[in-house]
Amino acid sequence: MRSILVIFTLTASLSPLLTFAHLWQLKEWRWDRLREHFRHTGWFRQLFGITRPSIVLFFLISNFIPSPISHISSLTGLVVLSVVNSIQIILHRQPCPVWTKKAITLTITSLLLTSLTAYLPLPLIFLPLLQPFFLVLSWTLFKPLDHILKQRILQRAKNLRSQFPHLTVIGITGSAGKTTTKELLAHILDDKHLLVTPEHVNTEMGVAQWFIRNAEPACRQAGVELLIVEMGAYKKGEIRTLCDIVQP
Repeated sequence: MRSILVIFTLTASLSPLLTFAHLWQLKEWRWDRLREHFRHTGWFRQLFGITRPSIVLFFLISNFIPSPISHISSLTGLVVLSVVNSIQIILHRQPCPVWTKKAITLTITSLLLTSLTAYLPLPLIFLPLLQPFFLVLSWTLFKPLDHILKQRILQRAKNLRSQFPHLTVIGITGSAGKTTTKELLAHILDDKHLLVTPEHVNTEMGVAQWFIRNAEPACRQAGVELLIVEMGAYKKGEIRTLCDIVQP
């Protein structure tokens, strides 16, 4: 019976886990960017939504208040949550992260932590709402390794940039209007052979990965001679790092 509960717990937890992973990946797995996002949009609905907390509250109350439905078990609640998740997936309304190695590792680790917790004598109906916690815990466990890998990516981007001493790079930074300025400048210079950082790519890791995957091959194979790079910062020192990478 416990194994069945664990299976439905994982199924019920999948959608909130994927939703949070999708959001955090958009913020490049950075805690400061995620915190800033919640400061502007609020955190409760972003993390839990409205439907799932309502379902959890309903089944929780039904187990404590004498009523014709007081016999409803955690399994029933988990089945209902699983059905809600399935409907979201079928209707293509389920946000998912891009399945990079990091996203896969953190998602699988979160599900493993959920599985282990599900064998403890706890109300399992709560576990789907705890997926942000499990993902943060997974991120924390892998943070030392992640830091090492990030430094390697940044150094690789710097090394590749140094191979193009005659490349012209225009860096655009500021508190507001960076993207608009970037797009206007790209339009003005449209007759040049140029490449522009895509939407939402303006952090040190985002720019470094973009340079490795897109800019360097374009410069080497297609002869691109001009890059327009949007450069954002959420803490002191990040613009310096970006300048070290792309050398504007």
